[in-house]
Amino acid sequence: MTSVAVRAVAGFFHCADAAEAVAAAGSASAGSATAGFAAPDPSLLAQDGQIFTAAAQPEMAALALSQYKQGGIETLPSGSAVYDADKDTVALAGPLYYAEQSGGLVFADTPATLFATGLVPRAANDEAVIRFILTGACDEGDVTFFEGVRRVPTGYVLVRSASSSTMTPARVAEQVPPPADGIRCGQGVAGAALACQYGEAAGYHASFGPLDPSEDEYIGHIAPQLGRPTPLKPVRVDADTLATDLADFIATIGEPIGDITAYVQYATARAAAEDGVTALYDPVEAGAPAPARKPFPAMQLLASSAVVGQSVTTVTVTDWSAAWRRVGDRISDRFNVRVVMPYLTAPVPADVVPPGARRAVGGRRPSAPLRDWLLRLKNRTYEILHTESFVSRGWFDPEAVRIAFEGFIKGRNTDVELFWRILQVELWAQEFLDPKPDEAEPEPVKGMLEANAGKQLEIEVRGEQWLRLPIRTDIFDKGDPIESKIGGYVREVVKHAHAEPRFTNALNTGWYLMVSEKIIAIMQGRSYFVWDIEPTWWARTLSKFVVKTPYGIGLGSPWTMQLAIQEAGLPRILGASVISAAGKLVGKRGLFYQFAGHSVRAIDGPTEYSVYPANVSAKLPPAEPDKVAAKLHIAIEEALRADGLAEAANGMRGVVVIDANDIGRNVLGLDADKEASFFEDLFADNPLGQGSQQTPLALAMPEK
Repeated sequence: MTSVAVRAVAGFFHCADAAEAVAAAGSASAGSATAGFAAPDPSLLAQDGQIFTAAAQPEMAALALSQYKQGGIETLPSGSAVYDADKDTVALAGPLYYAEQSGGLVFADTPATLFATGLVPRAANDEAVIRFILTGACDEGDVTFFEGVRRVPTGYVLVRSASSSTMTPARVAEQVPPPADGIRCGQGVAGAALACQYGEAAGYHASFGPLDPSEDEYIGHIAPQLGRPTPLKPVRVDADTLATDLADFIATIGEPIGDITAYVQYATARAAAEDGVTALYDPVEAGAPAPARKPFPAMQLLASSAVVGQSVTTVTVTDWSAAWRRVGDRISDRFNVRVVMPYLTAPVPADVVPPGARRAVGGRRPSAPLRDWLLRLKNRTYEILHTESFVSRGWFDPEAVRIAFEGFIKGRNTDVELFWRILQVELWAQEFLDPKPDEAEPEPVKGMLEANAGKQLEIEVRGEQWLRLPIRTDIFDKGDPIESKIGGYVREVVKHAHAEPRFTNALNTGWYLMVSEKIIAIMQGRSYFVWDIEPTWWARTLSKFVVKTPYGIGLGSPWTMQLAIQEAGLPRILGASVISAAGKLVGKRGLFYQFAGHSVRAIDGPTEYSVYPANVSAKLPPAEPDKVAAKLHIAIEEALRADGLAEAANGMRGVVVIDANDIGRNVLGLDADKEASFFEDLFADNPLGQGSQQTPLALAMPEK
């Protein structure tokens, strides 16, 4: 995930264990052993006698010190903190964040800064997350998306002494915004007002084309009526830029927000900063109406254990100013350009827009084509919905979300904002809650002649010791040439193994190539993205009765059940279901696949632990696997002879196409001198692995 570098100010109050950790947050510090601040730049700190201040914006610390000395806490500038050693109190003027620690406080300008101290555990406020998913509500009062982390809202001051804590409204002294040298035109009349009022400032507008030219057409229609001496510059904002920026955008804003306009603001601020703009005025309004659409019954998508607060489903948010202030602050820090939203607290001036421009604007209010963007990003979204982290969060019923998203793709529901919120929440959790790659245990890369992690090369089969050498590969794609692509990996491993005394004799006297049936099905085009499969009512109904295991989804999803119906026919699947149910009543299991056929047994679906595209695909078994095995046998023998490895070519005894997982094995294709049951025993411990090992091939040989 992308880490966003911002000015970080942290502090502590009456927290004995915090001083050293907070001091490490910056190179400059101020305060005492009882309370103190840390910042990366001394300009963010100020001191006068026993009064210490800090603020996340330049010049604000000095202003806070002056305001505190003149009028106390009621006129502190926003985003500042003051410690008065004589009174032994700390005052925090929002927006700031804090957490109770060891009887005191740790506080900072952002939750990320709090976590950077190492004093505050990373955990989600489940109720706030669920509330956001269901309603879009965020930045309400002091509640954050983080468990144990509270917000001092803008316009409030938290005063903490050694024995008490009070939160009161205050006449927070806002920093006077700098004059506009850039504006974003959009949002209907509000954007037109900015374009007219600041005609000399650089002007920008989002360009959603060619997928959606409505914004370009809108700007082209109103621009001649605005009377601006400078043109409006288009900023590319589309599905591709969103895909590229998504991780950084989530990391920048810190907590989710339901309105996609936040991303438009992010992209415009970046473009303006690149042009040298220092103050970008943006037309967002506090009470911007939500887009008209039919809401999806989101409660159906929640896990049964999800925390749902009282009346959470009926809340209506009418004032988004707190959320927008937070987003504007974060974007300002990210791109070092001040984002100013004058219409969060004041109405759009009625007399600024010329009558001709007002008529041109009319009632139009173009918005980002979020639905088109999510449709364009459906592959990535499906992949995220199949990750292990999404499945294990505990907020959602993963299968219900996937089915609902499939319905969204196919036009059966239109609640695009819901899926945007779900996507944001998962990416937010990955960014702020999950261990980063350098924090997590690194996954070891298997050596060429080594077993997979947690597996062994050796196994005893029918009284004889055998070796299995898993072969790590790249991803296989539809249309890849089976013989040459598999043969390339096999030739490389045989060359290296042939040079090792442990394997030389076995390779010369008798070895086999084991091939996962999954890669054959993929190359044959018998693997399908789940969004390309249209489950019938029968598929959805029958899949509900399949017991799901952690070892593979089998027919426990509507997509795999639909493939089974297409492969074997509905009558056969219904008959197998009846026979299976009857068999279970008398203690007999496995009758379903005996009746439905081995080809149905080999159907598999998406699993969160697999690598792309297997984590978003369902597949049929390979076609004519015996013929595939025979062709591979011939092709690899010929290739080894061409490589000068005639002895290894002569020692090759066959090719086996096998469906193996942690609970069962089934040989589908065979061109070898031993029976299928031998190779199923040989793979009893599934040496290829079940997850992200990327080892769909193996050499098998007796240990000589």
